[in-house]
Amino acid sequence: MKRSYLQYLIIVILAFVSLSACSSADDPISDGDKDTDIDLSDGDLTDGDNESALEEEAEEEYDIIDETIKNVLAVERANNVLSCIVYFDTDVKTKAEVLIEDSNGKSWSAKKDDSYRTTHEIPVFYMYAETKYTFTVKVTDENGGRGSNSIEYTSSALPEDLPPIEVVVSNKEKMQAGLTLFNSWRWNPAVDISWGVLIAVDESGKIVWYYKASRLMFDVKMLSDGNIIYSYQNLGLAEISIMGEEGDDLLSDINGLTNFEVGTLHHDFIELPNGNLLAISAELRKIEYDDGEGGTVEYNVIGDIIHEMTRDGSVVKSWNLFDYLDPQRIRYGFEENFWDIVYRKSTKDWTHANGLIYDASDNSMIISVRHQDWLIKIDMDTDELVWKMGEEGDFTLQGDGEWMFHMHSPKFTQNGNILLYDNGNARSSYAPGDTPYSRVAQFSYDETAKTVTQEWEYRGEDPYFVPFVGNVDELANGNILITDGAIIENPLVDEYELDNQKHTRIVEITPGDNPEKVFEIIIKDKSADKTGYLVYRANRLPALSK
Repeated sequence: MKRSYLQYLIIVILAFVSLSACSSADDPISDGDKDTDIDLSDGDLTDGDNESALEEEAEEEYDIIDETIKNVLAVERANNVLSCIVYFDTDVKTKAEVLIEDSNGKSWSAKKDDSYRTTHEIPVFYMYAETKYTFTVKVTDENGGRGSNSIEYTSSALPEDLPPIEVVVSNKEKMQAGLTLFNSWRWNPAVDISWGVLIAVDESGKIVWYYKASRLMFDVKMLSDGNIIYSYQNLGLAEISIMGEEGDDLLSDINGLTNFEVGTLHHDFIELPNGNLLAISAELRKIEYDDGEGGTVEYNVIGDIIHEMTRDGSVVKSWNLFDYLDPQRIRYGFEENFWDIVYRKSTKDWTHANGLIYDASDNSMIISVRHQDWLIKIDMDTDELVWKMGEEGDFTLQGDGEWMFHMHSPKFTQNGNILLYDNGNARSSYAPGDTPYSRVAQFSYDETAKTVTQEWEYRGEDPYFVPFVGNVDELANGNILITDGAIIENPLVDEYELDNQKHTRIVEITPGDNPEKVFEIIIKDKSADKTGYLVYRANRLPALSK
């Protein structure tokens, strides 16, 4: 029913007088409490018991414009059956949101923006597979009139080729709330470079989001604007929206693929406070080495470069590790042919940088240089090498701890220590015949005294070995999230042996000397096929908020 402006004004005045009279008695509800609030931190209605009463009050104060909502339709996204777009029209311009509720009472809301329009498209994501939902469209016009309309929707089954996920532990009361985002590789009999998937699971270990691509994906992160960026095949970075909409890739200029000015992007990247990216690239140089017989031999040596670059790929500044470290220092891993397929020639893998930390306190970066078994720090203002941490570096290791070997993913903890994933390849403490092992370790350090102390380590309940990949993060509540990304079945057999199956474990533990496992999922093929599934890194995203 259309009302004149005068009729509308009279209704508002009468409603205000009525509400004022109620408040002057003993009604504790203030004007600011009349709207139904959605708690986006856990997806539940904050005032569930008062919802009906609040809606009744809203009906008294505002025009009800339910009849203006037309043609409500939810359309599944082809590239992710756990998301859809809700389409509808309104006779007048409105701003809108969708309340999503499943059969178990879980609810959250989604909206595109706060603009007023007559044609609406609202993306909905983070749903479960094969689950019935109620979508309630809620609109508000420019005069404050409100309306709602609901439809039922059932999500489809997951694609059959997603990796198998077994939930071992899920203690939601002790977990850091949020979604766990990770990549997955398929290895059968070798790594499949034409298959990759990104997956997010909730606190119960159930898949709520995924993105499939026909290429091998490495690190994946959610940026401050909500988009997701991932590295792939040691060649570049790709950015997608949460709905899987693909942006422009930053492709390598190796082998004729070029749309930005650096050779390759690999392993790790971080978003800087100014919005730029700090990313690892690489360079090939021909270097001579002693051949052990009184002569020399020339190798194609790959060293790493760190670039600060804009999101469109323009390089702001670079730091080349050939300028900071001695290429004649050869450690375990130098002979690996990791880069042969990229450069299409025989190469030596000298540094193999794989992790970055940015320190805003002094505008510096710490780089994990895996094949040197060092963390190195570079001042980004002066471009000077500040220190090298690890065996044969600038620090003395105190106490009973041990250095890291072939490590991944260094991170600062909340108390300023360094936490890292210590893969343990060629650990100097190994005696012939020893079984290699991996662990997570935390180190405190004194830059002035050049001392390091191992404060804590975690080796799991049973020894295990992850010869490559791996990740660790300290979460906001102090828990530790660990990605054992490539546990091999037999640590005494070469990891590249076809029958040496690889699988992934993602686990969250409480801190301290007696950690409790509060979350654990296993990604492993237990069939006779024994396909390997690897995860480069897992990250915990904020709790469900959309």
